[in-house]
Amino acid sequence: MKDGEDLPQIIDFLKRKLLKDVDEAGQGRRKSSWPELVGRPRQEAEAVLASEAEDCSVLFLPQDSMVTADFSEDRIRVFVDDEGVVSRVPGRG
Repeated sequence: MKDGEDLPQIIDFLKRKLLKDVDEAGQGRRKSSWPELVGRPRQEAEAVLASEAEDCSVLFLPQDSMVTADFSEDRIRVFVDDEGVVSRVPGRG
């Protein structure tokens, strides 16, 4: 394979990855979950969510916490284990 032959595929992949939260009409959608934070320390999750979801209240809860079933678009629940590591995928709701 010649140098750069796979560049169009790489560019296409990166575009899809970067633009996944933009719908067909070009209207931006808010990110709804952060799977990349699972296994990360609470402090890192706080920093990421502060920059990516500044319109939300972020609640850090013990991983075994019981929560209400109501949905709130402006709330993110982050479940952490005893060491303060994110144990479930944080998401709006």
